[in-house]
Amino acid sequence: KVYHIYCKLNKAKPVQYDPQIDPNLLIFSAIDSLGTERMVKYLKPKPQDLERAEKMLIIGKSEGEYFHAETIFSKCPSKYEDTPVNSTNK
Repeated sequence: KVYHIYCKLNKAKPVQYDPQIDPNLLIFSAIDSLGTERMVKYLKPKPQDLERAEKMLIIGKSEGEYFHAETIFSKCPSKYEDTPVNSTNK
């Protein structure tokens, strides 16, 4: 069964990713919206700004001790900051 999990990165635990050893292996701890913590395994390159993401939507399957993510969507605060408006243009 495929699950859609809303969660955030547990920043108190290390993100395991070394692109020189395996660029398609990312392991991290996530806490879902109910407060449950789970290790996540993602067999693709690490999403940009994963550590800065406010929250994530992870789609995948629960197998053994890991949640095997197929897709990760993240919301980073920098994507939603206001762009300064140049007031000299009329």
